[in-house]
Amino acid sequence: MVNSKVLAAAERNIRQNVFRGQNSKEIWGGIPTVLLFGDDYQLWPVIEEGAIQGYFKMTSTYPLFPSTKSSDTQLLCQRGTYLFTRIMTEMVFFLKKNYRVKSKKICRLLARLHTGEPTPEDATKITNLHLAYYEHDTEFIKYLKENHKSMWLYAKNMDKDKKIWKC
Repeated sequence: MVNSKVLAAAERNIRQNVFRGQNSKEIWGGIPTVLLFGDDYQLWPVIEEGAIQGYFKMTSTYPLFPSTKSSDTQLLCQRGTYLFTRIMTEMVFFLKKNYRVKSKKICRLLARLHTGEPTPEDATKITNLHLAYYEHDTEFIKYLKENHKSMWLYAKNMDKDKKIWKC
């Protein structure tokens, strides 16, 4: 979900600083391996100018190379699009095995969630797992609610607004 500008800025900064800038003309400063991790089944990015838009631009008539009238932001977007679509896709590895979860039932449940095909029973199982872990731990729940570093995620703006007004 990183956007093109951030990717291009990261590449530029690494290129200019790694190996004391000796390889500043090489992509990523000549680092032999750069790993980017992503999840094909995650939500669509909420940002513009990411890999998805980059692929669209690559397959359309949109120019991938800068013009003399491009702003710094446009140049970063174009560079990031180039990195996403031409450079970072040359060698892709797919990690398909979950090494953390040992239960085959839970692995199948996670696979259904991952592909957006959960069953009604899956929702019940997840709710029960959540309650089993945290329902009786009032200290932990209190800690989460009172900790200023806790992040709250809401599906609706109305719920978010209620939380903000309580603070």
